[in-house]
Amino acid sequence: MSGITHRYDFDRHLAVAQRLEILAWDVLFSLAAETVKQAAASYGTKTKKTATDVKGMLIFGAASVMYGSDRAAAAELRYAWHRLAPMLRRAGVEVSDRAPDEAAWQYFRRTYLSDPDLVEQLWELVRETSLGMALEMGIFPEPSTEHRWLHPDHLATVYADGTWVKPASSVGIKRGRVVHKSRSTTGRPRLSDDVDTSGRNHGYQHTVILARRPEKRMQLILDVRRAAPSRDVKVAIESVLRLRSRLGDRLRHFAYDRALSSHDDITRVMRAGILPLTKPGNVDAFDDWKQLKGRRIRLDRKQKKAIPFDYRFDDGCFHHLAIDAGMLWDMNNAGGVLYYGKRAEHREIRRVDRADGSYDFEIDMRLHCRRSGDHDFTWSLTGEVPRLNHRRPLRLATHLRPFPIAETKVSGPALTVRQNAESNFKRMKDFLGLGRRARSFKALDHEIDLLLVTIAHNALVWAEYQQRYQEKPKAA
Repeated sequence: MSGITHRYDFDRHLAVAQRLEILAWDVLFSLAAETVKQAAASYGTKTKKTATDVKGMLIFGAASVMYGSDRAAAAELRYAWHRLAPMLRRAGVEVSDRAPDEAAWQYFRRTYLSDPDLVEQLWELVRETSLGMALEMGIFPEPSTEHRWLHPDHLATVYADGTWVKPASSVGIKRGRVVHKSRSTTGRPRLSDDVDTSGRNHGYQHTVILARRPEKRMQLILDVRRAAPSRDVKVAIESVLRLRSRLGDRLRHFAYDRALSSHDDITRVMRAGILPLTKPGNVDAFDDWKQLKGRRIRLDRKQKKAIPFDYRFDDGCFHHLAIDAGMLWDMNNAGGVLYYGKRAEHREIRRVDRADGSYDFEIDMRLHCRRSGDHDFTWSLTGEVPRLNHRRPLRLATHLRPFPIAETKVSGPALTVRQNAESNFKRMKDFLGLGRRARSFKALDHEIDLLLVTIAHNALVWAEYQQRYQEKPKAA
């Protein structure tokens, strides 16, 4: 934030012009502009003098996202140019007395930015620089030797989710048996011919990886990757494992939604030494489990059914058990019908080393028994338990969650971390102007918009962090 001489009221809604001021001074944005400048060395030398340089054109590109369209950005910048131009000059941007317009931006993007290799190079720059920001902000502190795995917080955690953005045009896209037709009167329909289609979704799907401090708005975007339909979890895991290779034990937890539910995916994350934070697959609200106790076991619902099984403990005691809502239940048998009894208590979680250099997680549990006292036992979260009434053992990773949703002191902080991903998407789409529909007709152009929004988002977070915790600039 070096060079900014006044303070911003981040608790109020910042004007787009204020966000552009912050962006112009941002280190990551300046590095990105230098990278683009190498590829656009000829910009402004072929014809008449341009209104601004490469960095200024990227600022216009960010403004076009925040204002909602290229035309709106051109109009707003023309109106505010007398105030913005002096500030941009102080930030090292070459500007003239006239603001750039939409035609100049579209030419610049088409000629110099529409290179997949350049866009990927810029994403790598974002990943590296954002990770450095996260480390300096203390999001990934030095690991403690006695980490409390059962009580995670915002630090040492990455969280992610997939999000869809609708295409700029649905013309020519087949939905079911119907192909959307154009209503163009010119005979030249504008097509988005490189969108993904999957079920009811169509458009562009991306997986966003974030990390945060506990304070409000202190969340950084660490990675954004395009994902094919139904592949958002796989893409997220690849990004998390990449971060793990860089951070080591500074990264302890990975929060995702219920899509992270397969045995292979959860086991892969745990083998890397990371404990997933996920809501049970058959739970919508946090208090759904309250409807279970004393009720008949639910087996008639496709998505919310329990997993009953018969089990014998080491002391020979036999129990009817079930896993539901991510928790282990002792079931009461009344005339051949099972009813929910007491829940097993989650006492401790440990990470253990494996012979091949990977990791496993063990959970200590306690189940109250009226016949022989409490049963204290340890299960591997990636392991299997035998079922007396089934020839195949039960895989725990798919059904048993480390954090019991009924114990709010444990599950509340753990699953609240996960909810922040949703709030960040709303911020990107609403506050930062990305919207819920692509403004461009090509996937690469939409990728450029998403790249600029990511840099702008991190610039605001970094500026607020410096203003609150590092710098003490004088009031304007």
